[in-house]
Amino acid sequence: MLARQGGVCAVCRQPPKVGESFHVDHHDERGGIRGVLCVRCNNALGQLREDVEIAQRALDYLASNGFVRTGEFDLLELTVARAGLLVRVSG
Repeated sequence: MLARQGGVCAVCRQPPKVGESFHVDHHDERGGIRGVLCVRCNNALGQLREDVEIAQRALDYLASNGFVRTGEFDLLELTVARAGLLVRVSG
């Protein structure tokens, strides 16, 4: 399986670090093996509770540089807010 992944972690695409081993990732609810992960990525998935919605929110948060979207901002407002120039237009 690791050879099919090119000898790297299925998530971060990095080879194992010296002294670290890879982990076989099992799907906790459905069973079965998904892939081979480094320690950090394996732990990260566990910390995200293997929940796709939580993982997506984490991705959105990282992409926004910490700007938490509440659903009321559109993409233009998010871009302006990132630049520190948020101006609310009513309407």
